[in-house]
Amino acid sequence: MNEREIFLAAIEFADPTERAAYLDRACEGRADMRAQIDELLGAHLEASRFLEAPAVGNEAFAPTRLSDSPELDDAAHAERPSGETEFLRYLQPATRPGWLGRLGHYEVEHILGRGAFGIVAKAFDEKLQRVVAVKLLNPDLASTSPPRKRFLREARTVAAVTHENIVAIHAVEEEPVPYLVMEYISGPTLQQRMDAQGPLDVLDVLWIGQQVASGLAAAHAVKLIHRDIKPSNILLTGVPNERIRITDFGLARAVDDASLTNSGVIAGTPLYMAPEQARGEALDHRADLFSLGSVLYQMVSGRPPFRAASTVAVLKRVCEDTPRPLNDVIPQTPAWLEAVIFRLLEKNPEDRFQSAQEVADLLGRYRNELQLAGTVTPLVAAATSAGNHQAVMKPPADPRTGSTSDRDHWRTRGIIQGLLMGMAVLAFVLIVAPRTARWFDATIPELPPSETQGAGLRFDGRDDWVQVSSLDWHYPQFTIEAFVTSAPGSDNGTIVCLSSKPGVENEWMSLFDGGPADPGKRISGAGIKGKTPYENAYGPFAGGRRQHRALVFDGRYLNYYINGIWQGQRRAEPHEGLEWKMSELWIGCGSDRRRLFQGMIDQLRVSRVARYESGFTPASRLESDERTLALYHFEDRSGNILTDASGHGHHGTIHGATWITSERPAGSEPPGKRIERP
Repeated sequence: MNEREIFLAAIEFADPTERAAYLDRACEGRADMRAQIDELLGAHLEASRFLEAPAVGNEAFAPTRLSDSPELDDAAHAERPSGETEFLRYLQPATRPGWLGRLGHYEVEHILGRGAFGIVAKAFDEKLQRVVAVKLLNPDLASTSPPRKRFLREARTVAAVTHENIVAIHAVEEEPVPYLVMEYISGPTLQQRMDAQGPLDVLDVLWIGQQVASGLAAAHAVKLIHRDIKPSNILLTGVPNERIRITDFGLARAVDDASLTNSGVIAGTPLYMAPEQARGEALDHRADLFSLGSVLYQMVSGRPPFRAASTVAVLKRVCEDTPRPLNDVIPQTPAWLEAVIFRLLEKNPEDRFQSAQEVADLLGRYRNELQLAGTVTPLVAAATSAGNHQAVMKPPADPRTGSTSDRDHWRTRGIIQGLLMGMAVLAFVLIVAPRTARWFDATIPELPPSETQGAGLRFDGRDDWVQVSSLDWHYPQFTIEAFVTSAPGSDNGTIVCLSSKPGVENEWMSLFDGGPADPGKRISGAGIKGKTPYENAYGPFAGGRRQHRALVFDGRYLNYYINGIWQGQRRAEPHEGLEWKMSELWIGCGSDRRRLFQGMIDQLRVSRVARYESGFTPASRLESDERTLALYHFEDRSGNILTDASGHGHHGTIHGATWITSERPAGSEPPGKRIERP
């Protein structure tokens, strides 16, 4: 066998010991060939780590320190060129003054930074008219075929993960040298925010942690393990509600290839890696959950849980030590939050949470409770001591078996539970019920005047609707929002309904006007039907007033908002998997063409994400972005086609509704023309 054949055979061995034994046999008596193959294997590893450079500004582009001497690290970094010279080798002349040049249809502005495996630049996509980050594989690594192939394979795997909390990969290119085109994030990293502000507030910890867990859940769903979750790989967008993005999937591996890199070197950042990762053992998605626990610990306390003077000492602490209790570091840290973090930091993966989605759901629930009620009902047992942070809720023994004392214990416990249930009923009667009654009188702020007010499409509540067919929307999250003016007499009318194909497993989401709830009281709401019978979240009804109504489904819960004020929440799930399979959009009626709406609609937008997480101020005009599936401004003013302003071509067919072209005087018939059915 020649050198090439031996190398290609060697990279197929996942276990370093087996690979070394194979090379000993294949290269016996040929030391020079063995040295060359070892060098190729090292280059093969480096190419697989190319994605480590995050697509952010210079201040956030910092290498991970693995040596014990900061001076050595700084000196090595100072010797590296900026990367501009290497990048220029592959660029065509620039068309913009002062810019570096063009790479395909990307105009490169300047270098953001470089690492051992590649160069990152800020660029402008001329075709799609947006700012992007371009990551160029180190030309030295790109010169050999195996690193190129591995880089392209892993980059395409990461590109398949589409989630709002993961930096998006827009393109993977091979010529003139392998490079990626990624979403550009101008905000700081979580590490930079903590460096500037110190420990974060509890609500910020819950919100950021929930988003990181949601992003990891999306990666884990396609069998990808990140392996390097740390504060510098979490980017903050700086927009309201502080959206985050997970970046740096350079160490990501499929579940069946996640123990060691191909050279047998342990990969990751010691301060945040899981014990099994530090020991070089086989990994699964729960290693990312341990890293998330370390990040949450640092957000609360201001420092990582396993600090030490050297890399070896850090790894030893990760494998053997229990972190200092958070309440000792930051007094008044909630016990329920510490319980979640220490469960994530369990040494044994079996003792941790078993999925990132479970963590996201729990943190989201705690955040909602804290915002709405100011308190949290713990769902994870608190730690009992610094050395025993076991947080798993153990199931009780069967009361029908065991000793007499056991049965006496359960009898006493039953009496106590009965008393508690009675107190809960009393509390509902005295506290919850009056608040529910007052809820109908809750003040909903009026919307400011709008240019679109008084014009739109009017539905008579008898036989008017709009139908949008042939959709193929398969997503775990949705937002349906509309500016509507319900007629005072609107009763059980569906404003908008997004539904799957009719059948046994029919799924839908809708905004609607409800019927009477109490004498003199009316309701509106948002409904959803999936695997279980339909669920409704309600709010007050206001006939004759223009309102912004929003249904927001975040993958687990439906939330209903009126003019940006949260009204209620319900839980639901689709029939199969995590995605809802929607194929039709109905405006002014339900999917069965019943429950017809009476009133006017002047704006409507459907999005593939949960746009709102808490109270918000509605924009006066809904606009399209990359998250928009369909957008209707109701500006056609005539004809039987409702135009989709998002550019996706989901135009609607109008059946009988009337175009309103101007605001009518009070008590007069509005000018307009009724659209006859096609």
